[in-house]
Amino acid sequence: MLFSPVIPMPGMNPPRPGRGRRAAAVASLAAVFSLGFVAPSSAATPVVDATVAPGASIQTVINASPEGARIGLSAGTYRISSPISPKRGQKLLALGGAGTAVIKGSNVVSGWVKDGSNARWYKNGLLPAAYSDAGQCEVNSGAEANPCQKREQVYRNGVAMKRVMQLGNLRANGFFQDYQTNRTWLGTDPANATMEIARTPHAINSSAQGVTLSGLTFSNFAAPSQKGAVLVGGSDWIVEGCLFKRNNGIGLQLANAHRAVVRNNTMVENGQLGMGHYASNGTVVENNSITNNNTAGYWGADWEAGGFKATSSNGVTFRGNNVLNNRGSGVWFDINNINVNILGNTINNNYADGIRYEISYKALISDNKLTGNGYGMATGGGRGSDYSLYAVAAINVNSSPDVEIRQNVIGKNQNGIAAQMRSRGSGTYGAWDLHNLYVHHNDVTLATGTRTGEGVQGLGTLSPVSPTPYYTAKNNRFDFNTYRMDATSAKRFSWNKSYMTFASLQAAGQERSGRVVPAA
Repeated sequence: MLFSPVIPMPGMNPPRPGRGRRAAAVASLAAVFSLGFVAPSSAATPVVDATVAPGASIQTVINASPEGARIGLSAGTYRISSPISPKRGQKLLALGGAGTAVIKGSNVVSGWVKDGSNARWYKNGLLPAAYSDAGQCEVNSGAEANPCQKREQVYRNGVAMKRVMQLGNLRANGFFQDYQTNRTWLGTDPANATMEIARTPHAINSSAQGVTLSGLTFSNFAAPSQKGAVLVGGSDWIVEGCLFKRNNGIGLQLANAHRAVVRNNTMVENGQLGMGHYASNGTVVENNSITNNNTAGYWGADWEAGGFKATSSNGVTFRGNNVLNNRGSGVWFDINNINVNILGNTINNNYADGIRYEISYKALISDNKLTGNGYGMATGGGRGSDYSLYAVAAINVNSSPDVEIRQNVIGKNQNGIAAQMRSRGSGTYGAWDLHNLYVHHNDVTLATGTRTGEGVQGLGTLSPVSPTPYYTAKNNRFDFNTYRMDATSAKRFSWNKSYMTFASLQAAGQERSGRVVPAA
């Protein structure tokens, strides 16, 4: 399995000392957007110190304003060719309400040329020099291999067109880009349509402290793999009521961004992840909508793609979020996370795990609702498909100590709650070892499975791990859980490397106070 951490951008400074509480910016955040956009209630027009009109330079106004200034963006579209860099404590606010100030990384393109009698059109000079990217794609062989490694997405009337990797495969609503000849091809007549191409990598890239972003829309940025359209590299930021939509790479990324508050935002249809989180401590991510991400075709089974992913972070609270329909894991904490709280989220219909907690340390996973996760892999949806508890479940804990899983309501998912121990070595806080796992007071529906090892719950170990201690001496416990099953005597539990009935699980010392009831 591949575990790639989010890589911090060069030049991001470590956070300065000093904690300090901050007052949240008062912003006018009206309207509820399509695609599940989340926004706070409308208030009075925010008081600002400076304003920016569409067509003017946002950075020029930032440079002319002092630290802590409130800068209002009037309603309209702002196309930028380089990242914005706010100063310490500045607040960038949408004056017309949430979503009215749209910052885009795409250029409008006209002057397309018809290619003779062929049903295709082209334009020269839109692309950068040929490059390679780090992304691992779902399709990684054959004529259409590795589409996720290209960033310059083409949009027709605001809708992303489908990338093909060879001109001969170009069809209606598709596009092909030849980086050697610097030519972009379309398979649909661009006449009477607004054609755009993503070119700017980042909307914001800043290591300043205490910045607020409120009510802004960031879309159509050509962010590389593992990088965000918005890159936050300073401490004490507030990001609220913003929309991150149809960017390549990651919508919003925190990297060394301690004590950030990310709330009431929407991250939708981004190429790789809705949100990335690297080496950022004490953050709160709450009440966001993270949906339909990984549109660029990254490997959803086991690469850094899907809804939300955090790495190397201490004290993250992830609560009250809706994480839905992402092509990958819904919520993934991977590598050296500790003191994590995953609380009260709704996590449904994600391609792989609903929650994956991997080679990390102490965590509480509580009061979440999870349904429909893992079926993308189970149905053979792409490279690396697997239906077993070793690969995918509503909640999947991998080689991590001191994890408590309680009071979650788990509907029909590919598997229920899975715990596994693999030989993974050690990290920042000691060995990556599965011990002190406590799974209790959860309500779990175990779906009908047609294959051995499908639709199960339990603990598994993989060679070269010596399995016995993990079932007898590592304080790993399942108890007080309610299981809703189609057949109450089915072998839907895994323990000590065997599939077994609930009665056999109890005989093995687990679920002494648990119960099985018929599924409704």
